[in-house]
Amino acid sequence: VRNLSDLQGLKVHVRPGPSTEAFRMVGASPVNMPAPDLYDAVEKGVLDGGTMPWGAILSFRLYEVFRYRTVESPLMNLLFIIMNREKWNSLPPDIQQAIMSVSGVQGAAIASANHGFNEGAEALEIMKKAGKVMEEVHLDPGEYEKWQGIAGKPLWDKYVAELEAKGLAGKKVLERLLAIREKYK
Repeated sequence: VRNLSDLQGLKVHVRPGPSTEAFRMVGASPVNMPAPDLYDAVEKGVLDGGTMPWGAILSFRLYEVFRYRTVESPLMNLLFIIMNREKWNSLPPDIQQAIMSVSGVQGAAIASANHGFNEGAEALEIMKKAGKVMEEVHLDPGEYEKWQGIAGKPLWDKYVAELEAKGLAGKKVLERLLAIREKYK
């Protein structure tokens, strides 16, 4: 996928939620399914592609069935680890501190490092040893901005409006998310 035209009608695995809505808005046919089913789905032509980190490409050996990889990601996925408040309050302070030491902004940096940003070189080496190559593809100039205008900004605005309607600081949250995205791009 180099541009929006390449994406039209492609059956693409995405995570449920905003990613599904975003890919629908840019003309793809988003598909939600469990990760262990991806290999067979691609091999049988049920899926044309997917959005996934290097860890998933390695774990599920997707490099055996995918031939191309678009380097730039038009998505920013949010990952959360949540806990029941009563359980949290029952933990000793040292355990709470240990959890908090890998949470927040520093936790996001750790998660992104372990969720694919630093795995690319390792993945490419494993693929090379296996005799498999995924051709590296880049978005055409200006494409990222097009995607952002068609799906990103409308979804961000919707998110902000939903938070603001609940009395939460939606605009402030979005500004912080975009600043973090820019920093770790």
